[in-house]
Amino acid sequence: MFDGVRIEWEDRRKDYGEIRIGTLGEIEGRVFFATRRGDAIRIISFRKPRETRRYRLRERGDGD
Repeated sequence: MFDGVRIEWEDRRKDYGEIRIGTLGEIEGRVFFATRRGDAIRIISFRKPRETRRYRLRERGDGD
């Protein structure tokens, strides 16, 4: 599912008692944010990006 370009980071905002990994990426033209907790993946947001946001990702080299 997450085979495309994505950014992942360890969520250290507070002590969750476990390691949480945040993921930001794109699937079929839609941007998603998900978190991995152990073996589970939870989709937090999945929507069409606004053009300005898509442009910013390309400017930083994070998008296509």
